[in-house]
Amino acid sequence: MMPTEQLPLNEPCMEVSDLVGSKKSQRMSVWPESRFHDSNASIGRVLIISEDSMVRDFLRQMLRLLGYDSLALKGWPPVNLEELSQNVEAIFLEHHFYDQCRSLIGKPNEVGQDFPLMVVLAPEESSDALPEQLPDRFRVLQKPLDYRQMGKIMDECFYLKMQAERAHTIKNRVLPSC
Repeated sequence: MMPTEQLPLNEPCMEVSDLVGSKKSQRMSVWPESRFHDSNASIGRVLIISEDSMVRDFLRQMLRLLGYDSLALKGWPPVNLEELSQNVEAIFLEHHFYDQCRSLIGKPNEVGQDFPLMVVLAPEESSDALPEQLPDRFRVLQKPLDYRQMGKIMDECFYLKMQAERAHTIKNRVLPSC
């Protein structure tokens, strides 16, 4: 029988990786560090396209609290949205940008996964302008926004991301030859 090392009774029985605020736990992110440039501990990245600074600030704060990094743009990006959306889990955009990005849905990106979840921010009076049947990857959030709506959308984003990662892993799994 091998001798075991006993810890003194008043010493904590945790490893450094168990500590939430430690540098080591922040480096132990599920995602590769090269994929996310803003933070090593983020769940993912979200793109915000809104002309309203209050909406951009609110969304950035909510996403930061939920563990996401975000990139906020004041208007429609001058570059191709497909390039901007690489490694992005969701895109929040104002309702008047809906027609500009509708054609991109359904196109796989370079990783092979579907285009990210598109969340349309619609004021109550403009909800009639959006079609009744939205494509599969579109969601509508009614303004004024609240944290419950955001939580549900980001939970769905995380679930979709996990499904895509699992499918990618299974597809690339190499079976041993017999």
